[in-house]
Amino acid sequence: MLNKIRKSLITQIKFLFFIASICILILWVYFYNKLTHYNHELDMARYTSVASLVQPYLLQSLEISNEDIAIYHMKIDDKDSHKVPKENLKKPASGFIVQTFKDRPIVYIYNPISHIYLVDTKKQENMLLLHTIFAVLYIVLFLLYLGLRISLKSFIRLENKFKKLQTGDISLLKLDSNYDEINLITTSYNRAILKIKYILQTKDMFSKIFMHEIKMPIAKGLLYLKLPPSKNTHENLKKLFIEINNQLDEFVVLERVVLLAEKIEPKSFYVSDIINKAYEKIVHKKRYNIVKQKCKSAKIEGDESLWIICFKNLIENGLKYSSDNQLTIKCDKKSLVFINKGDKLPIDLNTNITNWKINKIKRHKSSTGYGFGLFIIKNVITTNGYSLRYEYKDGLVILSFYKS
Repeated sequence: MLNKIRKSLITQIKFLFFIASICILILWVYFYNKLTHYNHELDMARYTSVASLVQPYLLQSLEISNEDIAIYHMKIDDKDSHKVPKENLKKPASGFIVQTFKDRPIVYIYNPISHIYLVDTKKQENMLLLHTIFAVLYIVLFLLYLGLRISLKSFIRLENKFKKLQTGDISLLKLDSNYDEINLITTSYNRAILKIKYILQTKDMFSKIFMHEIKMPIAKGLLYLKLPPSKNTHENLKKLFIEINNQLDEFVVLERVVLLAEKIEPKSFYVSDIINKAYEKIVHKKRYNIVKQKCKSAKIEGDESLWIICFKNLIENGLKYSSDNQLTIKCDKKSLVFINKGDKLPIDLNTNITNWKINKIKRHKSSTGYGFGLFIIKNVITTNGYSLRYEYKDGLVILSFYKS
């Protein structure tokens, strides 16, 4: 129990409020008894004083009037119903006895000569103020507890959400609160969930693309192995192994930098050198026309291996989906632009994309169902500190990127 109180904020608050309520109750009883005892002492002192005043009158059989004892808030009353039974009389032979009749104190003063009944006319001390103060304290304490319970309800929902997360529930947390701290926790939690979803989706895409990219060369290799040994077959197998090796290198670099967000050390490179190295990575070269404009002296900053992979995909996609087998690359000091004729891209690269799976309704030539090449292009450009802008105008696909 104590261990749970130490470790649980909600249990701690419940326990503290319980202790506070017990303390208020104890103080309430204490002050009530204290005040009751104090009032009783005052009354007894008043009764003693009035008895001292009245006794001489009784001994001398003098008449006592209400005016004589009014200062003590007493008056004479000799009703039989007030008379004290003889068995209640105690020694000494003279003195006074206090009894209650209909919630009114009756003081019986007596001696061997005579006796008298006095009625206490003083209003009893009202405990309403005391009860009101402690009742208000209890109400305030209860309202504070309810307020904290309402505030903590958000934390309880967060706790339940974290428990569901342990079971695999990665849905977003919908929680509106008036408190900045809770909103900050909610925002951070949802950002983390979005990041987890992005990593899981990207991992899934990587796995499917990897299987596809490796499976195709292996299938071709098995086909070549069935053919009679020849120089041509040997060259084809060599190209397949180079292709598989390049694919593996690309996946390692992309996973390390893009998926795991590993920091890069940016350096400056000539755009023409990156284009040439990227083109060398393309295994299946066909008769394509690449037009470069003002790219000899243009430079670009970032990670060289990432730029090579990015340019390789830009060139491959630009030529593969080009309707006239031509790709134009324009360079200047501020930006790089890749232009080719063709259909509109199935994914809008200007938006913040978390799901790279291509809608089946849209026409596209992707064999895997993912815009993996577009994923590589956008993420590499962003990772290297550039911004990507996509346009489709007059049948032209225009991809330009510039320093952020």
